[in-house]
Amino acid sequence: MPTPEEQRAQVVRLLADETLDQPSLIDDLIPRVRGYSGSDLKNVCVAAALAAVRELAAESKTTAAAESTTTPASATSDATVTASTTPAPRVLKWSHFLTALNEVRPSVSDDMGSLIRLREFAAETERGAKGQRQFGFAPILSEVARNAAAKPVAE
Repeated sequence: MPTPEEQRAQVVRLLADETLDQPSLIDDLIPRVRGYSGSDLKNVCVAAALAAVRELAAESKTTAAAESTTTPASATSDATVTASTTPAPRVLKWSHFLTALNEVRPSVSDDMGSLIRLREFAAETERGAKGQRQFGFAPILSEVARNAAAKPVAE
């Protein structure tokens, strides 16, 4: 799992082209993504951007509906149509990240049995590398070689 510093660097990279509502948004996000993998962080950023797009789409529908009820269709000019169809810039807010965090969960948790077994295996392998324990075919082959050397060769 990435460290908080690595997570922050990745989120900064992922959101480099985005407009953030607050400069401290990334720093507020990092404590909440403990246990998230790099892929999970990417999914959080994508989900936050989608939440912002959904919000903009809902706002534009509301605005378009309000304009259509107050302005007759014959009075609408080309300039008004062009101005209303130009999308507003997407700005990511804390609420978008809260939505994303509710949608995207860490793909790996410390409670998962497979992760615990992998950590145990890594610890055993590390001990074996330090000479505390051998595993595999090497111990068997060395015993066979010792037994073969101890037996006299029949002539």
